[in-house]
Amino acid sequence: MKRALSHRFFRKKSNLILFSVILLFTLVRILIQMKIPPITFAGGGVDEHVFVMQATEFIKGNWFGNYNSSTLVKNPTYSFFYILIYKFAISYSLALISLYIFAIVLLLIALAPIIKNKYYRTFAYLFLLYSPVMMDKKFGLRLYRDALLTPLVFLVLGSVIGLFLYRNKSKWISLLWSISAGISYLTFYYLREDSIWLKPFFYVALIITLLFVLFSKFNIKAKLIHITILLIPILIFQGGTSLLSYQNLKHYGIYAVNDHTQTSFGNVITDLVSIDDGTSQTYIWVHESALRQAMEVSPTLKKLEEQFDSFYIPNSTLTTKIDSESQAEIFSGKIVWLLRLAVERAGLGYKQEILVNGETVKGGKATNDFYTAVHKELTEAFKVGQLKKRSAGIAVSQSAPTKTIASILENVIPKMLYTAKETIMYTEYYVDNGISQVSGSVDAVREIETLINTPLNYPIGSAQSAHNRPVTAMIRRINSIMSIYKYSSILVTILSMSGFAYAVISMFRKAYEDKFFAISVISLGLFLSYIILLLGVSWAYSWVSGETMNRLYFYSSGTIPVLQLIYILCGYSFIEMTLNLIKKLKIK
Repeated sequence: MKRALSHRFFRKKSNLILFSVILLFTLVRILIQMKIPPITFAGGGVDEHVFVMQATEFIKGNWFGNYNSSTLVKNPTYSFFYILIYKFAISYSLALISLYIFAIVLLLIALAPIIKNKYYRTFAYLFLLYSPVMMDKKFGLRLYRDALLTPLVFLVLGSVIGLFLYRNKSKWISLLWSISAGISYLTFYYLREDSIWLKPFFYVALIITLLFVLFSKFNIKAKLIHITILLIPILIFQGGTSLLSYQNLKHYGIYAVNDHTQTSFGNVITDLVSIDDGTSQTYIWVHESALRQAMEVSPTLKKLEEQFDSFYIPNSTLTTKIDSESQAEIFSGKIVWLLRLAVERAGLGYKQEILVNGETVKGGKATNDFYTAVHKELTEAFKVGQLKKRSAGIAVSQSAPTKTIASILENVIPKMLYTAKETIMYTEYYVDNGISQVSGSVDAVREIETLINTPLNYPIGSAQSAHNRPVTAMIRRINSIMSIYKYSSILVTILSMSGFAYAVISMFRKAYEDKFFAISVISLGLFLSYIILLLGVSWAYSWVSGETMNRLYFYSSGTIPVLQLIYILCGYSFIEMTLNLIKKLKIK
């Protein structure tokens, strides 16, 4: 039967041509990924090293290794990606591009009920396959967790959209979409610490699907089955979170996936940021004056006084002097990292085991107990009036400073508009010869090579660098491909806006027909997710200017897959509009 269907499929000349085109462009895309060694800053800094450390220790059977200030500071999805690559002896580059292709295919299968034209689906596949974000120097070509961001965004979006669009199909099909949604969201959520931006879309999509099931023509039994299926993604997410938290409790004495955002550490940062010492927080989240006030009312925090004194010494590399401040201060949110460093240097936390009152305690528990005590003391100080709490302003995060309306209009909104333009036009997306300039040590590069089963380029000047692979020719080809997206970006945006307008109008005219309702609602939800991420990035980095503006590009990369899915949906609607217009003109 299957052989007959396959034979029938390829007997159509158009299908054979489409398959050949897809296969050719897919192989070329895989070749591009395989030809350029992933970029690494081997051993350089927490961001790069923590995932290698976690994966290496896990492979040795030590979970994430001994507890220190880096062990649980980053979410672990990317570390598990390293682990899977090592266990299955797969090349990193091949694994990454394979995951991306799988994510695209799953997304297009999810959209099949509303995008039925095979030619348009082929175009959509190729459009996503060569997306600039997956060939950019900071994302698809770099050994860093953001390489997984676009594939995981597509997997999450595809799974919840599929769960909605296939809701009237077999319960087994819904079950597959549901399991996919749960696994995708779990891995996406624990890829970065700022993954909350996609949370509204995920849960609202489940709620909308639930409402459609409740008002469907299913009998009571079928409705109960489908409602149970809709709970599976939440159960997978909660179960995965509990499992990771339990393992960390078992090894470190702390029930959390991440000790940066899910423990009393976050409460202490919120307390410090909230202290009103009469200063502006435009560039400095916590001034030295606020920190000194906090230490005066918190005996536990005062134990770190010696460490903070060392941070504020003249010409310290840990503080920055800016024109609007009278002295050098800990810049922006750097207090988050220096507080951890101070606790570690003082020996009060971030060790595998700590002696507390003559008793050996697991390091995670002792560290969290320290922050819990500080939080309790600062809370009491606010309550009795020893510390004044900032009251004016709007907050989008408890651990970041509030902003006044004037500050939002002056700093945040312009950054949002700037970032929107950058993401729509792919301005910062390109590759240069810098990708062959590996930093770090030779030993660190070799360690990573062993972990990811992929040969890397070595630091220039080392003996091994004589064997580095040339990348100049491939860089030219990549930039040529990216230029197509850049030059067509404005036109694509205008056509998509027209398509969205047509979908909304058609939705009302055709009594909420599934196709136009889905295109309208999904596109609106995606656009709101886009705005949430833009707002979060622009809020956190409202202080950037000049060369530091590239932080907006780096932290807003999650908007690219969201925008491209909007383009695909609304582009299809635009084609429908154009075909209908042509049909009407022919009739006349």
